[in-house]
Amino acid sequence: HGSNKNILNLLMVDLANLVRRFDECPRSCDVLLTLFHCALSSYRRSTVCEPFPPFFIENGERDFARVERIFNSFKSISAMRDDLPSYTPEILQLIDWVVNPTEFTLREMPVDEVS
Repeated sequence: HGSNKNILNLLMVDLANLVRRFDECPRSCDVLLTLFHCALSSYRRSTVCEPFPPFFIENGERDFARVERIFNSFKSISAMRDDLPSYTPEILQLIDWVVNPTEFTLREMPVDEVS
């Protein structure tokens, strides 16, 4: 599947940084993964699942089935964190894309700082 560009992108996932993200922000990772999974599972997924991981688009078609199969294989967030070293580069790239969005940042704040 995919071009040489996709293969190069797969190699760019930094496992140590991904593990650190899960360790430092487990709730954020959980929320982001849950939101993406809900969008992916929606009957309106072609409109709500935007943006879509570019490395799962081939010939202009989003491969929802492949991404769903990957998401359905995940266990809990804590199990996912422990399993990160055993995942394929493709799966790591998907997880990294979801938990490290480029358009916004999700972070946990103490309740007394929220107003």
